[in-house]
Amino acid sequence: MKNSSRSNPLFLFFFLGFIALLFLSLGADFPGHFKARILYGTFLLIFFLFLRWKIECRNFIFIPLAAFLIFQIVRFLGAIYSLYFIPTENAAAVLFAIQARSPLRWIFYFAFFLLAYSFFKQRESVSALVKGMSWFGFFLALNAIPPLLHNGSFGYLIEGNELRFFHPVFYFHPWASHYVLAVLTHSNFLGDIMAFGFFPALGLAFYSFRSLESKDREDAESADRKDRKRAIFSSLLLYMILGFVIGAAVFLLFSRGTIAFFFISSFFFLAACLLKFPSRPQLIFTLSVLMIGGAFFFWGGNLEKAWKEVQTLQKEADPKTRRSFATNVEGWNRALRIYKAYPVFGAGTGGYGAVAKRFAAPGLEKSDPLADFQTMCHYIQVLAEEGAGAFFYYSFILVYLWQMTKGLFTTRSRFKFLTGLSLFAPVLLILGHASINDLMERFSTSMLVYITMGAGLAVLRKDFGHP
Repeated sequence: MKNSSRSNPLFLFFFLGFIALLFLSLGADFPGHFKARILYGTFLLIFFLFLRWKIECRNFIFIPLAAFLIFQIVRFLGAIYSLYFIPTENAAAVLFAIQARSPLRWIFYFAFFLLAYSFFKQRESVSALVKGMSWFGFFLALNAIPPLLHNGSFGYLIEGNELRFFHPVFYFHPWASHYVLAVLTHSNFLGDIMAFGFFPALGLAFYSFRSLESKDREDAESADRKDRKRAIFSSLLLYMILGFVIGAAVFLLFSRGTIAFFFISSFFFLAACLLKFPSRPQLIFTLSVLMIGGAFFFWGGNLEKAWKEVQTLQKEADPKTRRSFATNVEGWNRALRIYKAYPVFGAGTGGYGAVAKRFAAPGLEKSDPLADFQTMCHYIQVLAEEGAGAFFYYSFILVYLWQMTKGLFTTRSRFKFLTGLSLFAPVLLILGHASINDLMERFSTSMLVYITMGAGLAVLRKDFGHP
């Protein structure tokens, strides 16, 4: 079978279905949803191999990735060997059991990173991806905004005073809530998930504007000039509306971390567009987006209240209050102590919670219970759980950031630039927010990140199919 995404629309359909399921989980990892997505993902991987597609690794980023996966396999073999010689009641046996399970999740993550990199190398498939993500984010925003405006809750009340995020009509059967649609969510996760739809919508709007500007020059004598301009202008308005609605929903959630990193990623997006297309029309359009978007968010998303919420971060940083920031610091310190105790193989993926209590600071064993389970910093938690392997992971992230930035500013294609930027900006948001939140320890969020990373790199490939 031909190795081309263009000849496999059925696989694209199932792949987009998998991404939609990740959106619908809202960043929550309930057992039923987790199992359903693992089974679906396994089906996709088998489908991919059945089509006899090859995983393409002609990229510098695969060197630290391969080193990290080799580390996971070595740790797995060492853990299996050690389990035969350590009594099961020994505390170390718990760590070895965790280390033995560690490779499974990472291999699954990176399998989809590789799959996205190998699959999304044609314009048709990538266009379907960014459009699909825009509509997925818009669907979440449409469900979130009405109850948020009505009573400030994150869902709809049903009989028995139960709260469900999606409108009750979507929970038409028990399996819908057990396997497909998440029931509850947290503002820290939901805003980040919706951002995966915001930036593709913004990118599609900017691409429509660039196309509209070029059509004025190319079709000056064309008979169907008006029809073409009307279609492009309609696309511009459509995706601007989608982006503004999603952005308003993000602000209505009033998650300080999400709003802060949302601003940073949005500024990066707009600044990159101005640097790449330094023209007066681009500047006017960008400023118009800022003004209209700011007014829309202030009206629909209550920008003033959101800004006041961000300003409360200063109070959180006061160690005397023992609020969230102080809890985060305690988690970071525990993670560093765990790393010093297990510098080579770490505590194993997910192993922080198994040993964190033993590494609490004197007198804080009970005052910071959240630190018993999460460090609230993805990178320090990876250090505690992966040991020396964390440095391979950090290298992977740094190489990704470097290659995406380099690719964006060297490509001459506006399609590749705006599509790559649309996929890069939400990853920047998540990776930044993960420094103060545990969202990268959530399966659905991390899976979206690695798929988007692979797709973004694929768009900027030299052999990208761009007719």
